[in-house]
Amino acid sequence: MVVYGTVYAGVRVRFSSSSFMLNFKYFFESKVMDQYFNVGVVGYSKSNFDHSKAENLIKKAFDKIESKYPDKQKNCVSGWTNQGVPAIAYAEAVKRGWKTTGVACSKIKNMKCFPVDYEYLEGEQWGDESKKFLSLLDVIIRVGGGKQSFDEVESVKEKNLPVFEFEVATFDCFDED
Repeated sequence: MVVYGTVYAGVRVRFSSSSFMLNFKYFFESKVMDQYFNVGVVGYSKSNFDHSKAENLIKKAFDKIESKYPDKQKNCVSGWTNQGVPAIAYAEAVKRGWKTTGVACSKIKNMKCFPVDYEYLEGEQWGDESKKFLSLLDVIIRVGGGKQSFDEVESVKEKNLPVFEFEVATFDCFDED
């Protein structure tokens, strides 16, 4: 089987076998991500939190990362959604000239996505993407969030990578039963 038309970083690649294509794809993706300092951001995906505080915390964390790693090109890696903490992080990353990467399961297709530079679609259920997400990171920032955010931060801590953790107020207490 020969596959034509596959383009990686502007280079058209021709493969003679599907297994080679798959191996090359993963090799190529890892080389692309290796050129960046990958900043993972996790946190609330809903809108019931203090957006202003979250935005300020993300800016401060990004400032710290830029000052600590000034010679590295940055890439914001998050959950691909265009809402909540991921949307705030992506918007700030774009303002700073950073690249953006979205990592999510196939359920993201039913949501509003941020127009990222790199996309990873992993699995069918929320959480299936965590392994891929975590494999890309050099640092992680958590702004609030639920169980998955906390689990991902714990995994990053086990790898002894830098972690920034922040809490922000939610407005769930005003919801009626």
